[in-house]
Amino acid sequence: MKPANAEKLARVLKWIVTIAFILLLALLFYVPWLTGIRMMLSWTYVIKTQFSFGAVLSAWTVLFDAADPWRTVLAWFLLVCGVCGAVILWQGRIVLSNLAEGRLFARSNGKAVVRAGVFCFIIAAAAAVRLVANLVLSKSAAPLVTYSTFFIPVFVIAGLLLFVAGALFARAAELKEENDLVI
Repeated sequence: MKPANAEKLARVLKWIVTIAFILLLALLFYVPWLTGIRMMLSWTYVIKTQFSFGAVLSAWTVLFDAADPWRTVLAWFLLVCGVCGAVILWQGRIVLSNLAEGRLFARSNGKAVVRAGVFCFIIAAAAAVRLVANLVLSKSAAPLVTYSTFFIPVFVIAGLLLFVAGALFARAAELKEENDLVI
């Protein structure tokens, strides 16, 4: 692939990542409300009248509601994962910005990739906390077969891979700087 084509592709991907980042930030506001959406939906999946700005705003009390621990744990988990996902998208945007400008071997690429790896580990830790909380709340082994249990190994492996990629970017930046000094 020609460098010009790679830069064009990076620009397009940067816009896609930016749109995903903005949509994720907008969705984060609705997370506490969405944790109770099953109660608000009828069997025909039509939203009842409880959907209003006030209802969404009042749903934020679920983060500190001891009466419904399942919903509280889910709301905190989704918020942590959402914020971490937004940070990961922003780090990807940094890398794509550098690629669009033709700076593949920039030190900021390595730092951004490592930061994304750190936030992958935070998502894995949040999934582990949710798993333990659900095991305690349910007093059974049923939570072991949920999607949040699947998040733990997936995001640990993703974090490790991003750490390796960050180290490769950092080493490539060092070699480029040395090569630029020689020439």
